[in-house]
Amino acid sequence: MDEKVKRVYLKIVFLKITDIETVAENYAANVFIQARWREKKLDGNTKDKVNFSEYWSPKLVVQNLENSVLNNVWKEVTVDKDNEAYIVEKRRIKGTFKERQELHDFPFDFQEISVSVTSEHPSDEVVLLEDENEISSMTVTCFTGDHEWEIRDFVEAEIKEISKDISDFVSATFPLLKLKTLARRKFGYFILNILLVMTFISCLPLTIFAVSRDLIENRIFLGFLLILIGVTFRFITNKVLPKISYLTTLDKYILACMIFMFLCTIWHSILPRIDDNDTQSTADLWAFVSLAILYALYHLIFISVVLIKYLIRRSSVMSKEQSYQEKAVRLMGDAWLISHKH
Repeated sequence: MDEKVKRVYLKIVFLKITDIETVAENYAANVFIQARWREKKLDGNTKDKVNFSEYWSPKLVVQNLENSVLNNVWKEVTVDKDNEAYIVEKRRIKGTFKERQELHDFPFDFQEISVSVTSEHPSDEVVLLEDENEISSMTVTCFTGDHEWEIRDFVEAEIKEISKDISDFVSATFPLLKLKTLARRKFGYFILNILLVMTFISCLPLTIFAVSRDLIENRIFLGFLLILIGVTFRFITNKVLPKISYLTTLDKYILACMIFMFLCTIWHSILPRIDDNDTQSTADLWAFVSLAILYALYHLIFISVVLIKYLIRRSSVMSKEQSYQEKAVRLMGDAWLISHKH
């Protein structure tokens, strides 16, 4: 790396996370961020007080901070074991952070909880790196939203760059370090109150086959009634999600159930077109058997796909936790193990 490029080392401590909002796509938190960088001019410094305005600063900005009720920043000088001086900038932030949620697997999803730090200096002047001498951490016991989420006990860093337009014809890239942990949504509520209820509603069209074929108008009426109930239920579930342009796992399930109810109703409208009574009876029986098999097969495939995807994602998260724990033990030794005993 070019020696002219300043290296800034960052660590974060998520002191407290109080709320994760799916619809608003943000979360409230209390965080501590520490940045340090080499300052050769302070080597051998013996002054008690340092005027930090005389020295270089990375001009750090927390990019995804929406609003804050506390944002304290202070600096100090530290000397490492090689007698090299570093300026350490510390900040305590309490506020709301924007977090775009990926909801393709909702409600069986894992969501990032991140703080994105960037610099007002371009990428050719400064690079933001994770501090390898101090461990970033997450205070899991201080999380207050455990009725809906489970916070994972690790922090990882992602180095990125962002592009900004300086003028109409000139743009520049700036460094960005994303320090993040993961939250797992507790899906029990959604299974019991949405998926299970929709399962009961969507299997009811099969009971309509018990209505006599001579009362076909009753069959069609009941079919339309169940479809309307499904549509109403769909609108209710929309309230728990932000407006997104793709279908979540929950959306796909509800849509498939509505298509099944639609197919049942269409069959009842086709049945009177068969004139022969015996043929009509046989066709109605086979339609019932076919739709029942289709219904059972879809649920088997749906459960299998959801379970496999969830287990793969959970395995990936556990692997990240394991790597983080190994790093924490390497930096902090037994002190970390003792503090994380449950």
